Amino acid sequence: MIRAITLIVLLTTAIPLGQADENSDRYRKQCTDIIAAKGQGNSAKRLWKLFDANWEYRMIASPESATWRGYPGQNHRWSDLSVKAIAEGKDDARQTLKAILSFDRVKLSEGNQLNYDLFRRNAEMAVERQQFPAEFLVLNQMDGLPRDVPSMIAMMPAARTKDYEDILARLGGIPALVDQTIALLQEGLTRGIVPPKVPLRTVANQVSGQVHIGPMTTPMLSKFKKFPDTIPAPEQARLTEAAKAIYSDEVRPAFRLLHAFLSNEYVPNCRSTVGRSALPDGRAWYDYQIKHYTTTTLSPDEIHNIGLREVKRIRSEMEAVRKQVGFEGDLHAFFEFLRTDPQFYYETAAELLTGYRDICERA
Repeated sequence: MIRAITLIVLLTTAIPLGQADENSDRYRKQCTDIIAAKGQGNSAKRLWKLFDANWEYRMIASPESATWRGYPGQNHRWSDLSVKAIAEGKDDARQTLKAILSFDRVKLSEGNQLNYDLFRRNAEMAVERQQFPAEFLVLNQMDGLPRDVPSMIAMMPAARTKDYEDILARLGGIPALVDQTIALLQEGLTRGIVPPKVPLRTVANQVSGQVHIGPMTTPMLSKFKKFPDTIPAPEQARLTEAAKAIYSDEVRPAFRLLHAFLSNEYVPNCRSTVGRSALPDGRAWYDYQIKHYTTTTLSPDEIHNIGLREVKRIRSEMEAVRKQVGFEGDLHAFFEFLRTDPQFYYETAAELLTGYRDICERA
């Protein structure tokens, strides 16, 4: 019976691949129709038709984002990280840009001009990013499958039987997600698109931390230890047995496979250099990242010089304060004095609260 339940879960997690294809096909048709309707009817309605279509597309294309935002119907799925799906996603991004460029900005209201500008920038940046193979950098010491999978499982709702079946489906989808992740990392090794080796030293341990001999000791199954009263006891038992079977037969072997790959093949062959500029076409990639995150066209050197000027300005103001209060000594000694002298500390929580309230009143 347990194996039958496991098979059903695995079959349901295979469905989203087709769903992802349907999502792309539907979205591209919507974009095509929006472009074809240029100059017809109300521009604002056409614009929001694009916004709504894009939102629905993104929630289906990224089920994890849907879960995080409370968008319904996607909690049983993981994102498709196959080469085919990634290529389709890039095509969809180009179609999005074509759609937003079909609008005449001057015909929009002031508020919708802002919406247009923000959407267009995101679309342009998404297409520009395609020249850099970021899909091969799907894992590092901060982000990626070892952290994201347990976090997503913990985030999922657990109020109804359907919620638990969604958790089972996602657990059953982990092996495919691991396989897709390894395939991308292997291709990254082949192309020399890998992160620095130094910060990856603990990544394999992050994965081994997800491997538990007893299924019910893993945090990923914590929701199966305490069910809401609305779920009958027989259902609780069925769901728990299914979770234990999926973890033992599917999840644990998948994490062991990923651990072995990271330990023996991936991390040892990552690069000894540090900066993004050391990657193929890395300087242009770094410039793009700056453009993306700062929303400016400033060069790295220009931004660095701004930082140096700001440090100099702030340090000058600190020096002025030191002189104003008559402190004898340099800034380093002044900082140590401020950090350690008892007069700058409160002894009780009440004194701390009163002190900050006084500051607010003086402000």
